Amino acid sequence: MKRWLGLVAVLAVASCAPAASPDLPPLEGFDWLAGCWLSREGVVERWDAPSGGSIHGTSLIPDIDGAQVPQSLQISTAAGDRILFSAQIGDQAERVFPLVGSGPALAVFEDPDSPDIQKITYRRDGESLTIVLEAGEQAWETHYQTCASDGAPD
Repeated sequence: MKRWLGLVAVLAVASCAPAASPDLPPLEGFDWLAGCWLSREGVVERWDAPSGGSIHGTSLIPDIDGAQVPQSLQISTAAGDRILFSAQIGDQAERVFPLVGSGPALAVFEDPDSPDIQKITYRRDGESLTIVLEAGEQAWETHYQTCASDGAPD
């Protein structure tokens, strides 16, 4: 009987997981994000090409004291072919945002239950990348240009 209850619980949880949307791109559809990106404020964000079911990125974020805090980024395919964006800043807990919308050179990730940032949008236009972070009614938009692998402007 306990085995059946366990199986029912597993099936119930699995049936509650959101299904992958047929209009969302496979991970290879994110190759437009790969490269080195330099913001006007001097922040460098680097993304690898899609490989092995994920795309890895890194950046250095200035903190209040002006020190550079490393940020680890990843876009990956999860169970049910869901695409997830995860970010870990310094020693903080990893944050995960499911992909909720996409288009050519556009990716929108959202977690409405997140305590601070609820929505992250990446949009590329030629040699320019815009990242928008949204928290409630507030939004922060950062503009990036392509850069050399050492972070110098192209």
